[in-house]
Amino acid sequence: MSWVFPAWLFLLVVPFALMLWGALARRRLGRRRFVSLLLRSFALATLVGALARPRLVDTVKDLGIVFVLDVSKSVPVEARDEGLRWALSEMAKGKGNDRAALVVFGANPAVEIPFSAPPKEPGSDSAANPLIGLESRVDLEETDIAQALQLARSLVPEELAARVVLISDGNATRGGTDLAVRDLGSSGVSVDVRSLHYVHDHEVMVQSLEASPRTHLDEPLELILVVRALGDGPATAQVIEDGHPVGEAVGLRVRSGDQAYRFVVAPPDPGFHTYQVRLNPDRDGNRRNNVGRCGVVVQGQSSVTVVSGTDQDERLSDVFRASGLAVEQVAAGDLPRHPGDWIGRGAVVLDDLAAWEMDREQMQALAVAVKDLGMGLLVVGGPTSFAPGGYRGTPLEDALPVRLDVLNEKLTPKGALVIVLHSVEFDQGNTWAERICLTALKSLSPRDEMGIVYYDPSQGERWLFDLSPVGDGVAQKQLIGKVTVGDMPSFHKCFLLALKSLARSRASVKHVVVISDGDPQAPSPQVLQTLKKMKVTVSGVAVAPHGLNVLEDLAALGGGRYIQLDRSMADLARIPRFIVREASRVRRPSIEEKPFTPLVSLPGSVLIRGFEGGFPDLLGHVVTSARPEADTVLLADAKRGDPLLATWNFGLGKVTAFTSDATSRWSKAWLSWEGFTRFWTRQIRAVLPAAEGHGFPLRATWSGSRLDLEMEAEDGQGQPLTALVPRVALLREGGKSRDVALVQSEPGRYTASVGISEPGDYLVRAQYEVEGKRLVSLAAASLSFGPEDRSLRSADDTLASWASLAGGVDLSSGGDPWRHDLVSVRARRELWRDLVVAGLLLMLLDVGVRRIQIPRVPRAARSTTSTDWVPQRPKDARSPLPEAEPEMEPMEDEAAADPAATDDERMRALKSAKRRARRRQEWQ
Repeated sequence: MSWVFPAWLFLLVVPFALMLWGALARRRLGRRRFVSLLLRSFALATLVGALARPRLVDTVKDLGIVFVLDVSKSVPVEARDEGLRWALSEMAKGKGNDRAALVVFGANPAVEIPFSAPPKEPGSDSAANPLIGLESRVDLEETDIAQALQLARSLVPEELAARVVLISDGNATRGGTDLAVRDLGSSGVSVDVRSLHYVHDHEVMVQSLEASPRTHLDEPLELILVVRALGDGPATAQVIEDGHPVGEAVGLRVRSGDQAYRFVVAPPDPGFHTYQVRLNPDRDGNRRNNVGRCGVVVQGQSSVTVVSGTDQDERLSDVFRASGLAVEQVAAGDLPRHPGDWIGRGAVVLDDLAAWEMDREQMQALAVAVKDLGMGLLVVGGPTSFAPGGYRGTPLEDALPVRLDVLNEKLTPKGALVIVLHSVEFDQGNTWAERICLTALKSLSPRDEMGIVYYDPSQGERWLFDLSPVGDGVAQKQLIGKVTVGDMPSFHKCFLLALKSLARSRASVKHVVVISDGDPQAPSPQVLQTLKKMKVTVSGVAVAPHGLNVLEDLAALGGGRYIQLDRSMADLARIPRFIVREASRVRRPSIEEKPFTPLVSLPGSVLIRGFEGGFPDLLGHVVTSARPEADTVLLADAKRGDPLLATWNFGLGKVTAFTSDATSRWSKAWLSWEGFTRFWTRQIRAVLPAAEGHGFPLRATWSGSRLDLEMEAEDGQGQPLTALVPRVALLREGGKSRDVALVQSEPGRYTASVGISEPGDYLVRAQYEVEGKRLVSLAAASLSFGPEDRSLRSADDTLASWASLAGGVDLSSGGDPWRHDLVSVRARRELWRDLVVAGLLLMLLDVGVRRIQIPRVPRAARSTTSTDWVPQRPKDARSPLPEAEPEMEPMEDEAAADPAATDDERMRALKSAKRRARRRQEWQ
C-alpha cells in the first residue's frame, strides 16, 4: 500500500476523536445516536483516505515493448524497410500478457501500432501479412530521437515492465538524445538498439556555394563551390541562374577530401537573384546533396512593372516612360514566384488583368512584396478585373483598398455554379478534386449559390451538397474534404439533378462545369435543350481523356469553354485557374456600363490635387464597396457610395485601385483629356516607395539547420545604436513570409537564430529608422539541402553507447528483445474510488439509522403466531378521523398489578419493567 498525498492522513484525527468521545458519552447519547456517530466517523475516515489517494501495489513480470523506427530521409529506403519487417516480426513473438507497440518518427513521432491487443503468434494472419506501408504521417526532413523516446515511454502501461527498442541510424539532427536515454534508464526503462546500417561509398557532397563580393555593378560575379568527396572520380557541373541554365555543363574531376571550384557568370541586373551549381558525379551514394545554392541582392534604380490583360495595351507604359520612369512591360506568366525577385522594382501596375492569368504562387509573392518589402501596387479596372476577374478568394483580395463583395443586392444579383465531378484516373485524383472545389468556393461571394454533384461508388449519382448560398463556406469545406469520387457510367442523372436545382434557383447567371476524363455517356438531348432554354451555360475540363470524350461537344452545345489537359503537374496546376475563370462568369453583374461623372469624395487628397476643374465622364466601372479603413478619393455613384479611386497602406506598401479602365471602352473621353497623362503619373508616383537609405550590414550564416542573423549598428562616431526596433521578414519562394525577432544581444549588436529545415532560397529584409530616416538592410541565404542529406554513414557506435546508458543491449547482430531480464515492476491499483463508494454507503446507512423508525409489536401480539395477530381496523374505515381518542392506560407489569403477588415479586417485576424502559430510552 502506498499513498500519493499522505499529508491528508493527518485529518484522520478528527473521525477518531469523534469515535472516542462517542464511546465515553454512550449512555447520554443513547444507542441510536451512538450508532449514527460511529457511521459518520467511519464515512469521514474513508473520504479522508480517498483524498490521500491510496494505491495497492502488486508485483508483475509482464513485458511491454515499444519499437521505435526511424523513417527520416537520412535512412536509405532499403534499410528502413528491413527495419520495419524486423520490428513487425518481433512484435508477433510476445507471449502471455506481453504487449508491443510501434512508433515511427522523423522530425516528429507518431504511433503506428498502439498497445491495443497482445501480439499475434507467429504464423497468424497478421504476422503472415505485415504492413505494406506506413499509415502515419511524419516530417522526414529532420530526426528527433529524444522526442520519439519520450513518446514511447508514455505509451507503456504502468502494469508492464517497460522496454524501448530504438531502430535507427543514430544520426539525430536535434539534440537532447543523451539526456532522454538517461532519463529512461533512471526510471527503470531499458533501451535496446538496432542499427539501420549503411555506408555511402564514393560519396560526393556539396559543402557550400558562395558568391564573392563585388566592388562595381558591371563586374562579373564569381561563384565558389566547395565539394567534399570520399574518393576520386569525374563529374560535370551546371550553373543555373534564376532557374535557367547558364551555358553548357562543364567537366571537372573531384578528389578525395574538400576542394573548391570557381565559376564566373555575367553581371546580374539590380534585384534578387538565385544561383545553383548542380554536380553530377559518375559514382555517388546520395545524389540529393549534389546541389549548391546561394542568393545575391543587387541594389539599383527602382523601376515600374506594367502587366496588362490579354491585349497587352501599353498605353499606361508609354505614359509612365514619358514622365521619366524606368518601365518594363511583362506578361502575366513571367511574374516572379519569389517575393525577393521584386527587389529593384518600385511598383507594379495590374491593368485589367484577370486573376486566372496568374497562378496562386505569383499572386502570393506579389502580395508579400507589397506588404513586407514596401513595393507599390496600382490596380486598374476593366471587364476582367476585381470580382469579374476572379480576384475573390485570392491572396491579392486582402491587399485591395476596395471590397469585392457588393452590399447592394439589387445591383448585383446572385449567380449559381454547379460542378459535376467524375473520377479521373490518375494518382492523387481525389486530392485534385478537393483543390478544384475549394478554389471554386473561394471565388464566389457569400450570396452566390454553389452545388457539387458527383458519383458515389456506393450510392450512385448524388449531391455532395445541393445548390445553396455559399455563406461563410465552412460547412461546404468540411464536405469537400471528405469527398471520394467514383467512375460514373453516364452524365445523364447528374445533369438531371443539376437541372432540377437550377430550375428552382433565382440566380441571374447559371453555369455548370464538368470535370472528367470524358468517357461517361452524354446526357440526353432533351436535358441539354432545357438547360439552353434556361440560359444555363456548360463548360468542360477533360483531364487525360482516353477513348470516348463527350466534353468538347457538351461545352459547344452549352455555350461554355472547353480545355483538355494531360496528367502532368503543369497541366493539372492550370485546373484551379480555369475554375476561377469559370466561377467569374457568375460575377458578371458586378460590371455596370453606363455613363457617369466622377465625384470627389476626399478633396484634399494628393491623388487629385490640381484637378479642381473636375474629370471627364466615364462609360462604365466595376462595382465594388468601400473599405472603411481606406481613403475613397473619387466616387462612381454618390447614392450607393461606389468607389472609383481608393487608396490605403497595406503593410509597408501602398495600394491604389481605380475601378474604371484606361482604354477607349470606358475612358474614351479621358484619352483626349489634357489631364490624362498627369492623372496617371500622379497615381503611380503616389504608390512608389519613399527613397530608402542603405542600412547597416546584415549577415546571414548557417549553423546546421539554423539560420543565424547578425547586424551591428553604429553612428558616424562609431558609437553603438541601442534604440533600434528592426522589423525583419524572412521571405521564400511561393510568397511564404515569416516574421523574425531581431533582438539586441549587446550594445549595438542585434541577433536572431531561426530553425529552417526546408531547402530553398531565402531573403532577409530588416527595416528600421535612424534619426527619422528609414533604412533597409538586405541579406540572402540559401539552404542547399536539409540536414538529413549530410549523413554519410550510420552512427553504430553512438547507438551502442545509448544502449549501455539505459541498461539495454545492441540487437544489430541478433538477440531477443522479449527477454525477461528486467526488474519486476510494482503495478499500482488506485483505491480512492472504492473508498469514496464506501463512504457514500456509510452515509446512506447513517441516514437510515437516524430516520427510519421500526414500530414496536405489543406483548400480546408477540405471544401469538404471526398469522394470528392482525392490527384491528377502525369500525368506520371511511372516516378520516376516529370518533374519540382512547385513554392511555399506564403500562404496568402483570406481577406488580396482581394483588396476590408478594412484595418481593412486585419489586422484581418493577425492576424488570424499569430496565426495559431504560433500554427503550437508550435505543431512541
